[in-house]
Amino acid sequence: DLLETVQVQPSDSLEPEFTRKCQSLLKRWREKVFALMVQLKAQELEHRGCVEQLKGQVAELQDQAVAQSQEQAILQRSLQDKAAEVEVERMGAKALQLELNRAQEAQRRRQQHAATAEEQLKLVANSVSRYLRQRVRGVAASPASRHLGV
Repeated sequence: DLLETVQVQPSDSLEPEFTRKCQSLLKRWREKVFALMVQLKAQELEHRGCVEQLKGQVAELQDQAVAQSQEQAILQRSLQDKAAEVEVERMGAKALQLELNRAQEAQRRRQQHAATAEEQLKLVANSVSRYLRQRVRGVAASPASRHLGV
């Protein structure tokens, strides 16, 4: 657009005017180039700032990811420890249940043996009692016991 405003004049008398217009045009072109260069440099600096900010955010996110990964590993180990403790408790409870079952079975057998022994003892006591009664009756019925006044 600036070049179109300059019109070339064939006359030599207008040469200083032409030179002045060219210099003015060159000056305006330089100013525009300078403004564009400043704008470009500002955009470059802004871009660098954004890149540095993004790098910082990425580094922060990586640190957070590492920390969370470590925390997850700690929690995983803790969970495994708790699961192992539960398994030990479960095995202990199972062993105690087996021991209780054995003890109950042994008690049941002892009670059975005691009941059997009690029955046998009653039979023996009854037999002894019958025997003694028969003996007493036999002694009372014998002739010797009549002489003694039994």
